[in-house]
Amino acid sequence: MSLLGDLLSAPVKWTEAIDAYTTADAEQPPARGGVVFIGSSSIRKWTTLSQDFPGLPVLNRGFGGSELADSVFYADRIILSYQPRNVVVYAGDNDIKAGKSPETVAADFKALRTKNHAALP
Repeated sequence: MSLLGDLLSAPVKWTEAIDAYTTADAEQPPARGGVVFIGSSSIRKWTTLSQDFPGLPVLNRGFGGSELADSVFYADRIILSYQPRNVVVYAGDNDIKAGKSPETVAADFKALRTKNHAALP
């Protein structure tokens, strides 16, 4: 896909949320090699993540209402830039609610896995 095509297909409704993470990261860079949690509101609203996983460098990068394809699109900014040791994903229910088939949800998950493994083997 071309750069223009990427921009036109960008899930722009998440730009503000993703930009807020980028700004926070610039002010206080998170440790690399931790555990990144991504997904929809179930992750975003998980405010006790660091207490629930004491001693682990965890990072919450959920954005409420998101679908798996949104995580694939923003993976460079919400996953790969942190060079995590592990990625925890909770997503897919918003996809089904939006009418996506289980096969589409599975394909989006595979795309996310492929993108992560290509950058972080």
